[in-house]
Amino acid sequence: MQPGATHAANLFYRRPDLFDGLLALSGIYTADYGFDGYMDEVVYQNSPVHYMANLPEDHPYIELYNQKKSVICVGLGNWELPDSTRQLHGILQRKGIHTWVDYWGYDCCHDWPWWYKQVAYFVPYLLS
Repeated sequence: MQPGATHAANLFYRRPDLFDGLLALSGIYTADYGFDGYMDEVVYQNSPVHYMANLPEDHPYIELYNQKKSVICVGLGNWELPDSTRQLHGILQRKGIHTWVDYWGYDCCHDWPWWYKQVAYFVPYLLS
C-alpha cells in the first residue's frame, strides 16, 4: 500500500483551512485495514471514513471543502482496494461535500504507470 493518498485525504479533510485542494490516488480511507477493529482517539482521527461520517451537517469545514477542488481516484484492477473509496464517497455525498470521486476500470492497477496517467488527467482540472 502506498500511503500518499491516505495521508493526503486525511490532511485535507482534517484541515481544509491549510490546504488548497486534494488529489488522492489509490488510497485506503479507513483504519480498519491496518488495525483490525482496534480504535482509539488517535486511530479515529486518522481514519477519514470514521470521522467524516460523524462530521456535523452544519460544520463550517463543509463550506471550506466545497470552495476547493478535490479528487479521489481508484482503479478496480489488481492490487486496488476500492471499498473504502466507495464508503468515503457515500459519506461525502450525504454530507453535501463536492469531491470528484472517479473509479477507473479493471485494467487500472495499483502501480506507477497508472498514477502517471491519472495525474496528467486530473491536474488540469485542479489547476483550472
